[in-house]
Amino acid sequence: PVPTAPARSRSAKRRKMADKILPQRIRELVPESQAYMDLLAFERKLDQTIMRKRVDIQEALKRPMKQKRKLRLYISNTFNPAKPDAEDSDGSIASWELRVEGKLLDDPSKQKRKFSSFFKSLVIELDKDLYGPDNHLVEWHRTPTTQETDGFQVKRPGDLSVRCTLLLMLDYQPP
Repeated sequence: PVPTAPARSRSAKRRKMADKILPQRIRELVPESQAYMDLLAFERKLDQTIMRKRVDIQEALKRPMKQKRKLRLYISNTFNPAKPDAEDSDGSIASWELRVEGKLLDDPSKQKRKFSSFFKSLVIELDKDLYGPDNHLVEWHRTPTTQETDGFQVKRPGDLSVRCTLLLMLDYQPP
């Protein structure tokens, strides 16, 4: 079998290190050979340290630096009562609207980012008994072509109190 290029370079390095070690007979004849052997040992330690630091740096570059910030959420709702004297059918139905907005507090960069840029996904779960199994979930998921928005809103017909559950999935590496 023919060795690959990396395998050849590794074996060449091993040979080089073996070639650097002086035979015992030469060490006995040359008094400075002990200093040379000490330098070889130091070189091995230095190579190990450099390799360890190189791996540490590569690992650190994979993980972004953590920054602790506060994201203030504003959740509000609006109720629009039914209008009995409305001529069109849309205006006569009672409806409500839920809004979810927010902003980053103490942002040192002073760069205002859209609210949706902090999340991978957002799910609003409404009461399944009121809205049925097909209409009780409102989902938003980030895609590569997603346009950022300052908030999310859900509008539904009805005049009853509705229990809502918000599931916010943070994007730990926002743009």
